[in-house]
Amino acid sequence: MASHVWRLLSKKESLWVKWIHSYRLCGRNFWDAPKKYGSGFAWRNILDMRDKIREYIVSQIGDGCSTSAWFDNWHPAGPLSKFLSLRDIHDAGFTPDTKVADLVLNGSWVRPNCWRDSHGALFSHNPPSISTSVPDKLLWRSRDGQLSPFSVRSVWQSIRPYHQPVFWFHLVWFSQNIPRHAFILWVALKDRLKTHDKIKIWDTNSNLICAFCGDCPDSLSHLFFECSFTSLVWHDLHHVMNLSFSTDSWSDIISQLNPINKNKTIWSIIRRLVFAGAVYHIWRERNLRIFTKIKRSHNAVVNIVKDDIRCRLLSLSLKTCNNVDLAKTLWTLP
Repeated sequence: MASHVWRLLSKKESLWVKWIHSYRLCGRNFWDAPKKYGSGFAWRNILDMRDKIREYIVSQIGDGCSTSAWFDNWHPAGPLSKFLSLRDIHDAGFTPDTKVADLVLNGSWVRPNCWRDSHGALFSHNPPSISTSVPDKLLWRSRDGQLSPFSVRSVWQSIRPYHQPVFWFHLVWFSQNIPRHAFILWVALKDRLKTHDKIKIWDTNSNLICAFCGDCPDSLSHLFFECSFTSLVWHDLHHVMNLSFSTDSWSDIISQLNPINKNKTIWSIIRRLVFAGAVYHIWRERNLRIFTKIKRSHNAVVNIVKDDIRCRLLSLSLKTCNNVDLAKTLWTLP
Protein backbone atom coordinates (compact mmCIF):
# COMPACT_ATOMS: atom_id res chain seq x y z
CA MET A 1 0.00 0.00 0.00
CA ALA A 2 2.87 2.36 0.78
CA SER A 3 4.33 1.72 -2.67
CA HIS A 4 1.04 2.87 -4.22
CA VAL A 5 1.22 6.06 -2.18
CA TRP A 6 4.80 6.60 -3.30
CA ARG A 7 3.84 6.22 -6.97
CA LEU A 8 1.11 8.82 -6.55
CA LEU A 9 3.35 11.32 -4.77
CA SER A 10 6.24 10.92 -7.20
CA LYS A 11 3.78 10.96 -10.16
CA LYS A 12 5.13 7.87 -11.81
CA GLU A 13 4.32 7.51 -15.50
CA SER A 14 1.43 5.06 -15.40
CA LEU A 15 -2.19 5.13 -16.48
CA TRP A 16 -3.36 4.35 -12.93
CA VAL A 17 -1.44 7.30 -11.42
CA LYS A 18 -2.81 9.67 -14.09
CA TRP A 19 -6.34 8.40 -13.50
CA ILE A 20 -6.09 8.87 -9.72
CA HIS A 21 -4.80 12.43 -10.10
CA SER A 22 -7.54 13.27 -12.61
CA TYR A 23 -10.58 11.55 -11.11
CA ARG A 24 -9.81 10.93 -7.43
CA LEU A 25 -7.62 13.84 -6.36
CA CYS A 26 -8.99 16.35 -8.92
CA GLY A 27 -6.11 18.74 -8.38
CA ARG A 28 -5.98 18.38 -4.58
CA ASN A 29 -2.89 17.40 -2.68
CA PHE A 30 -2.89 13.70 -1.74
CA TRP A 31 -2.41 14.48 1.98
CA ASP A 32 -5.44 16.80 1.89
CA ALA A 33 -7.77 14.54 -0.11
CA PRO A 34 -11.01 13.72 1.75
CA LYS A 35 -12.22 10.15 2.17
CA LYS A 36 -15.61 10.39 0.52
CA TYR A 37 -18.56 8.11 1.11
CA GLY A 38 -18.84 5.52 -1.64
CA SER A 39 -15.13 5.48 -2.50
CA GLY A 40 -13.75 2.11 -3.49
CA PHE A 41 -12.27 -0.21 -0.87
CA ALA A 42 -8.75 -0.02 -2.33
CA TRP A 43 -8.79 3.79 -2.47
CA ARG A 44 -9.99 4.02 1.14
CA ASN A 45 -7.14 1.74 2.21
CA ILE A 46 -4.62 3.91 0.39
CA LEU A 47 -5.97 7.01 2.14
CA ASP A 48 -5.88 5.19 5.49
CA MET A 49 -2.14 4.64 4.97
CA ARG A 50 -1.48 8.37 5.27
CA ASP A 51 -1.36 8.45 9.07
CA LYS A 52 1.05 5.51 9.16
CA ILE A 53 3.65 6.77 6.67
CA ARG A 54 3.34 10.54 6.44
CA GLU A 55 6.15 11.28 8.89
CA TYR A 56 8.54 9.07 6.90
CA ILE A 57 8.04 10.69 3.48
CA VAL A 58 10.18 13.83 3.17
CA SER A 59 10.59 16.33 0.37
CA GLN A 60 14.17 17.46 -0.23
CA ILE A 61 13.89 20.98 -1.59
CA GLY A 62 15.58 21.87 -4.88
CA ASP A 63 13.69 24.51 -6.88
CA GLY A 64 10.69 24.27 -4.51
CA CYS A 65 8.24 24.20 -7.42
CA SER A 66 6.72 20.75 -6.91
CA THR A 67 6.49 20.63 -3.10
CA SER A 68 3.30 21.83 -1.41
CA ALA A 69 4.07 24.54 1.12
CA TRP A 70 1.34 23.31 3.47
CA PHE A 71 0.76 19.59 3.05
CA ASP A 72 4.13 18.05 2.16
CA ASN A 73 6.73 17.17 4.77
CA TRP A 74 9.67 19.49 4.09
CA HIS A 75 9.79 21.81 7.13
CA PRO A 76 11.76 20.75 10.28
CA ALA A 77 8.51 20.99 12.27
CA GLY A 78 6.63 18.76 9.82
CA PRO A 79 3.79 19.62 7.45
CA LEU A 80 2.70 23.21 8.04
CA SER A 81 -0.95 22.18 7.72
CA LYS A 82 -0.63 20.81 11.27
CA PHE A 83 -0.22 24.40 12.51
CA LEU A 84 -2.00 26.50 9.88
CA SER A 85 -5.68 26.16 9.03
CA LEU A 86 -7.08 26.83 5.56
CA ARG A 87 -8.55 30.04 6.95
CA ASP A 88 -5.07 31.14 8.11
CA ILE A 89 -3.72 30.39 4.64
CA HIS A 90 -6.45 32.30 2.82
CA ASP A 91 -6.33 35.26 5.22
CA ALA A 92 -2.61 35.58 4.54
CA GLY A 93 -3.19 35.81 0.80
CA PHE A 94 -2.01 32.30 -0.07
CA THR A 95 -3.90 29.38 -1.62
CA PRO A 96 -3.88 25.62 -0.89
CA ASP A 97 -1.78 25.20 -4.06
CA THR A 98 1.08 27.40 -2.81
CA LYS A 99 4.50 25.84 -3.33
CA VAL A 100 7.62 26.12 -1.18
CA ALA A 101 9.21 28.36 -3.82
CA ASP A 102 6.44 30.93 -3.12
CA LEU A 103 7.45 31.15 0.56
CA VAL A 104 11.11 31.99 -0.08
CA LEU A 105 12.39 35.12 -1.80
CA ASN A 106 16.09 36.00 -2.09
CA GLY A 107 16.96 33.61 0.74
CA SER A 108 14.34 34.99 3.17
CA TRP A 109 10.90 33.89 4.26
CA VAL A 110 7.84 35.44 2.63
CA ARG A 111 5.37 35.66 5.49
CA PRO A 112 2.53 38.05 6.33
CA ASN A 113 2.76 40.33 9.33
CA CYS A 114 -0.23 38.61 10.97
CA TRP A 115 1.86 35.44 11.37
CA ARG A 116 4.79 37.10 13.15
CA ASP A 117 3.16 36.73 16.57
CA SER A 118 0.89 33.72 16.10
CA HIS A 119 3.15 31.50 13.99
CA GLY A 120 6.54 33.16 14.27
CA ALA A 121 8.17 29.98 15.61
CA LEU A 122 7.48 28.21 12.33
CA PHE A 123 9.68 30.69 10.51
CA SER A 124 12.45 30.93 13.08
CA HIS A 125 14.33 28.25 11.14
CA ASN A 126 16.45 29.23 8.19
CA PRO A 127 14.54 28.95 4.91
CA PRO A 128 15.53 26.13 2.55
CA SER A 129 18.10 26.92 -0.13
CA ILE A 130 16.35 27.26 -3.46
CA SER A 131 18.27 25.96 -6.47
CA THR A 132 16.41 26.65 -9.70
CA SER A 133 18.39 24.03 -11.61
CA VAL A 134 17.63 21.14 -9.24
CA PRO A 135 14.11 19.62 -8.96
CA ASP A 136 12.61 18.67 -5.60
CA LYS A 137 13.26 15.11 -4.54
CA LEU A 138 11.07 12.73 -2.56
CA LEU A 139 12.93 10.59 0.01
CA TRP A 140 12.12 8.05 2.72
CA ARG A 141 13.23 8.96 6.25
CA SER A 142 13.79 5.87 8.40
CA ARG A 143 13.18 5.60 12.13
CA ASP A 144 16.77 6.61 12.84
CA GLY A 145 16.48 9.70 10.62
CA GLN A 146 18.43 8.36 7.64
CA LEU A 147 17.24 9.56 4.22
CA SER A 148 17.17 7.08 1.36
CA PRO A 149 15.28 6.29 -1.84
CA PHE A 150 12.03 4.41 -1.41
CA SER A 151 12.20 0.63 -1.03
CA VAL A 152 9.78 -1.91 0.39
CA ARG A 153 12.47 -3.05 2.84
CA SER A 154 12.97 0.46 4.23
CA VAL A 155 9.21 0.91 4.62
CA TRP A 156 8.83 -2.40 6.45
CA GLN A 157 11.73 -1.68 8.79
CA SER A 158 10.21 1.73 9.61
CA ILE A 159 6.56 0.92 10.18
CA ARG A 160 6.58 -2.65 11.50
CA PRO A 161 5.98 -3.17 15.23
CA TYR A 162 9.06 -3.96 17.29
CA HIS A 163 9.04 -6.28 20.30
CA GLN A 164 11.68 -8.03 22.33
CA PRO A 165 12.71 -11.32 20.64
CA VAL A 166 11.20 -14.35 22.36
CA PHE A 167 13.70 -16.79 23.85
CA TRP A 168 12.57 -19.61 21.52
CA PHE A 169 13.03 -17.60 18.30
CA HIS A 170 15.95 -19.68 16.97
CA LEU A 171 14.17 -22.89 17.92
CA VAL A 172 11.63 -22.13 15.17
CA TRP A 173 13.26 -19.83 12.63
CA PHE A 174 16.58 -20.98 11.24
CA SER A 175 17.83 -21.33 7.67
CA GLN A 176 17.56 -25.13 7.57
CA ASN A 177 13.98 -25.35 8.83
CA ILE A 178 11.06 -26.91 6.96
CA PRO A 179 8.64 -23.97 6.54
CA ARG A 180 5.37 -25.84 7.09
CA HIS A 181 6.80 -27.50 10.22
CA ALA A 182 8.17 -24.19 11.51
CA PHE A 183 4.83 -22.45 11.01
CA ILE A 184 2.83 -24.97 13.08
CA LEU A 185 5.54 -25.01 15.77
CA TRP A 186 5.40 -21.19 15.88
CA VAL A 187 1.60 -21.27 16.32
CA ALA A 188 1.99 -23.90 19.05
CA LEU A 189 4.64 -21.89 20.91
CA LYS A 190 2.31 -18.89 20.73
CA ASP A 191 -0.40 -21.17 22.22
CA ARG A 192 -2.72 -20.46 19.31
CA LEU A 193 -3.57 -24.00 18.15
CA LYS A 194 -7.32 -24.60 18.37
CA THR A 195 -7.19 -27.40 20.88
CA HIS A 196 -10.23 -28.63 22.81
CA ASP A 197 -9.51 -26.56 25.90
CA LYS A 198 -9.91 -23.43 23.75
CA ILE A 199 -12.93 -24.68 21.81
CA LYS A 200 -14.80 -25.45 25.05
CA ILE A 201 -14.89 -21.74 25.89
CA TRP A 202 -17.38 -21.03 23.11
CA ASP A 203 -18.83 -24.52 22.52
CA THR A 204 -19.75 -25.87 25.95
CA ASN A 205 -22.14 -28.56 24.64
CA SER A 206 -19.60 -30.54 22.62
CA ASN A 207 -18.34 -33.84 23.98
CA LEU A 208 -14.67 -33.31 23.21
CA ILE A 209 -12.12 -36.06 23.80
CA CYS A 210 -8.57 -36.59 22.63
CA ALA A 211 -8.42 -38.19 19.18
CA PHE A 212 -5.53 -40.39 20.32
CA CYS A 213 -6.20 -41.72 23.82
CA GLY A 214 -9.90 -40.86 24.24
CA ASP A 215 -9.42 -40.16 27.93
CA CYS A 216 -9.92 -36.38 28.12
CA PRO A 217 -10.15 -33.24 25.97
CA ASP A 218 -6.85 -32.40 24.35
CA SER A 219 -4.74 -29.36 25.08
CA LEU A 220 -1.30 -28.12 24.08
CA SER A 221 0.47 -29.89 26.95
CA HIS A 222 -1.60 -33.05 26.49
CA LEU A 223 -0.84 -33.35 22.77
CA PHE A 224 2.86 -32.52 23.25
CA PHE A 225 3.62 -35.02 24.74
CA GLU A 226 1.64 -36.20 27.75
CA CYS A 227 -0.86 -38.28 25.76
CA SER A 228 0.05 -41.97 25.71
CA PHE A 229 0.07 -42.04 21.87
CA THR A 230 2.12 -38.89 21.28
CA SER A 231 4.50 -39.86 24.08
CA LEU A 232 5.34 -43.03 22.13
CA VAL A 233 6.00 -40.95 19.01
CA TRP A 234 8.28 -38.60 20.92
CA HIS A 235 10.21 -41.36 22.67
CA ASP A 236 10.78 -43.23 19.40
CA LEU A 237 12.41 -40.08 17.99
CA HIS A 238 14.89 -39.67 20.85
CA HIS A 239 17.36 -42.10 19.30
CA VAL A 240 17.75 -40.18 16.01
CA MET A 241 18.12 -36.91 17.95
CA ASN A 242 21.12 -38.26 19.87
CA LEU A 243 19.59 -36.74 22.99
CA SER A 244 17.87 -38.22 26.01
CA PHE A 245 14.88 -36.46 27.57
CA SER A 246 13.81 -37.06 31.13
CA THR A 247 10.35 -35.55 30.71
CA ASP A 248 7.38 -35.37 28.33
CA SER A 249 6.38 -31.90 29.56
CA TRP A 250 6.05 -29.29 26.81
CA SER A 251 7.65 -26.50 28.82
CA ASP A 252 10.47 -28.71 30.08
CA ILE A 253 11.31 -29.94 26.58
CA ILE A 254 11.52 -26.36 25.28
CA SER A 255 13.73 -25.42 28.22
CA GLN A 256 15.99 -28.37 27.45
CA LEU A 257 16.19 -27.57 23.72
CA ASN A 258 16.59 -23.82 24.18
CA PRO A 259 20.33 -23.77 25.10
CA ILE A 260 21.20 -25.44 21.79
CA ASN A 261 18.89 -23.49 19.53
CA LYS A 262 21.52 -20.95 18.39
CA ASN A 263 24.10 -23.61 17.69
CA LYS A 264 24.91 -24.42 14.06
CA THR A 265 26.20 -27.94 14.67
CA ILE A 266 24.57 -30.87 12.91
CA TRP A 267 22.89 -32.10 16.10
CA SER A 268 21.45 -28.70 16.90
CA ILE A 269 19.89 -28.61 13.42
CA ILE A 270 18.60 -32.19 13.64
CA ARG A 271 17.05 -31.71 17.10
CA ARG A 272 15.22 -28.59 16.02
CA LEU A 273 14.04 -30.27 12.81
CA VAL A 274 12.79 -33.34 14.67
CA PHE A 275 11.00 -31.31 17.33
CA ALA A 276 9.20 -29.20 14.73
CA GLY A 277 8.45 -32.29 12.62
CA ALA A 278 6.97 -34.13 15.59
CA VAL A 279 4.71 -31.18 16.48
CA TYR A 280 3.61 -30.76 12.86
CA HIS A 281 2.77 -34.41 12.17
CA ILE A 282 1.10 -35.00 15.55
CA TRP A 283 -1.12 -31.99 14.91
CA ARG A 284 -1.83 -33.24 11.39
CA GLU A 285 -2.58 -36.77 12.59
CA ARG A 286 -4.92 -35.38 15.24
CA ASN A 287 -6.88 -33.44 12.60
CA LEU A 288 -6.99 -36.40 10.20
CA ARG A 289 -8.50 -38.55 12.94
CA ILE A 290 -11.12 -35.92 13.83
CA PHE A 291 -12.17 -34.84 10.34
CA THR A 292 -11.52 -37.86 8.10
CA LYS A 293 -11.57 -40.75 10.61
CA ILE A 294 -8.22 -41.93 9.19
CA LYS A 295 -5.98 -43.46 11.86
CA ARG A 296 -2.32 -44.41 11.63
CA SER A 297 -0.11 -46.15 14.13
CA HIS A 298 2.50 -44.27 16.11
CA ASN A 299 5.17 -46.09 14.09
CA ALA A 300 3.69 -44.69 10.87
CA VAL A 301 3.77 -41.14 12.29
CA VAL A 302 7.38 -41.62 13.43
CA ASN A 303 8.39 -42.83 9.97
CA ILE A 304 6.73 -39.84 8.28
CA VAL A 305 8.63 -37.46 10.58
CA LYS A 306 11.89 -39.27 9.82
CA ASP A 307 11.25 -39.20 6.06
CA ASP A 308 10.68 -35.42 6.11
CA ILE A 309 13.81 -34.75 8.15
CA ARG A 310 15.94 -37.13 6.08
CA CYS A 311 14.90 -35.38 2.83
CA ARG A 312 15.85 -32.04 4.39
CA LEU A 313 19.22 -33.36 5.57
CA LEU A 314 19.96 -34.71 2.09
CA SER A 315 19.73 -31.16 0.75
CA LEU A 316 22.37 -29.80 3.16
CA SER A 317 26.10 -29.50 2.51
CA LEU A 318 27.73 -31.22 5.48
CA LYS A 319 31.40 -31.03 6.41
CA THR A 320 33.04 -34.27 7.45
CA CYS A 321 33.57 -34.68 11.21
CA ASN A 322 32.74 -37.20 13.91
CA ASN A 323 29.32 -35.70 14.66
CA VAL A 324 28.38 -35.61 10.99
CA ASP A 325 29.54 -39.21 10.54
CA LEU A 326 27.35 -40.31 13.46
CA ALA A 327 24.39 -38.37 12.08
CA LYS A 328 24.86 -39.99 8.66
CA THR A 329 24.84 -43.40 10.27
CA LEU A 330 21.69 -42.79 12.34
CA TRP A 331 19.86 -41.20 9.40
CA THR A 332 21.26 -43.57 6.73
CA LEU A 333 22.61 -40.68 4.70
CA PRO A 334 25.07 -41.30 1.82
